[in-house]
Amino acid sequence: MKSALAVLFLVAVAGGVYAQDELGEERKFNLRMEYSFDLYDPDFVDAENLSQMSMFATDLPTALIDWGVRAAFEDPFREKSAIIFFGFVRLLANYYDRAIAISEHEEGHLLQCRKAGIDRENAVFIYEDGHQSRTQSFLDTFKAVVDNSWGVNGVSVSVDREGWAEFFSRPENLAHFHELMASFEAGGLNQEQYSLRKRNERILSGEAHVLDFAPWLRYSIATLNYENSDIDDYLHELKFLGVNSSVGHVKNVQWLKFAGASAITLYAGIYNFIADRNPMVRPLGVPLPDFASFLSIHGPTLAVNVTGIALDKLAIEPNVQFAIDDAKREEYGLRLKWTGGIFGLSVAVFLNRSGGNWVDGKAFFRPTEWLEIGVGGEGGRGFTFEREVSGKTFTFLESREFHPELSIGINLRF
Repeated sequence: MKSALAVLFLVAVAGGVYAQDELGEERKFNLRMEYSFDLYDPDFVDAENLSQMSMFATDLPTALIDWGVRAAFEDPFREKSAIIFFGFVRLLANYYDRAIAISEHEEGHLLQCRKAGIDRENAVFIYEDGHQSRTQSFLDTFKAVVDNSWGVNGVSVSVDREGWAEFFSRPENLAHFHELMASFEAGGLNQEQYSLRKRNERILSGEAHVLDFAPWLRYSIATLNYENSDIDDYLHELKFLGVNSSVGHVKNVQWLKFAGASAITLYAGIYNFIADRNPMVRPLGVPLPDFASFLSIHGPTLAVNVTGIALDKLAIEPNVQFAIDDAKREEYGLRLKWTGGIFGLSVAVFLNRSGGNWVDGKAFFRPTEWLEIGVGGEGGRGFTFEREVSGKTFTFLESREFHPELSIGINLRF
């Protein structure tokens, strides 16, 4: 409800401001969809692809409102009715956003099952009345959430008997049962926080819209607002792993997100929108820390990423992440981003104090304004926090992994 009211306020302000004057030349909304193909396993849908699908889905209502408000306010006599109409549309979209977020959360759980070797064809959606249906994709899960009262009364996913039989038939899974169960319980919230990190990257790169505030807020409060079922089960599994944490450790660190670089940039974007009528959120251009938090098998973590450091066309982003309940797991990272005309490059390295490492990189080419083609990969050995959320296998099941990737991005700017 709070998110809906915030969105209605922003739409009302947007309507009044749009009606007063024309927007400047800087105004361009970017509707983007990107998908990466693992060349070793093209059917594998990882955290990155889940995030891209959910972001595209929640961008669609914003794109509709952005275009519709401009078109409607060409006639000033339609101002009042347009504000009411588009406010109502965004209110409905807020329930739609919720269903998308719930679907992504459940897909995050199923992703952990896939990483443990359970085929996606064994995934099932469990309805309120207890009956089950197959869910073979993000779209299937979204449809099931909508059919199940839009997720208002809670939803859950699991795998069928054949899936669990496959799971328990593997000796390595039994040897690491509690690590796997902790990962399963954490998978939903971790997927939402991964998506929040991608949204923050967009905010800090100048590609966000003021109406992105609604999905940003939903994902920012996901862990704070979450009922303790998954969290309690996650903390229970941690005890078997020798980690004593608490709900307070999980939730209290979440508040830092509202004081990070992406949050401040978004707040400033809303203020600037009221002042100069441009709804696109502009980066601040000064080095500031941004915050994230994930649920690791070593306990809840805090990640601090510094953005806004640039040398000409090269962006430099140092990163540190540590487990709140395990001081021996600090992780240091560095990401470099370079863009020159139609070409670009992004490379990151993460080194964990325990000895693990993780590297990801992508070179991309933009032959047209609307098309981006990328070639890259990711991989590493041993444990890292980054691998835990971005990788496609579990460290305790396979010490090394590497995945070459091809990505296709579509950008519609208007």
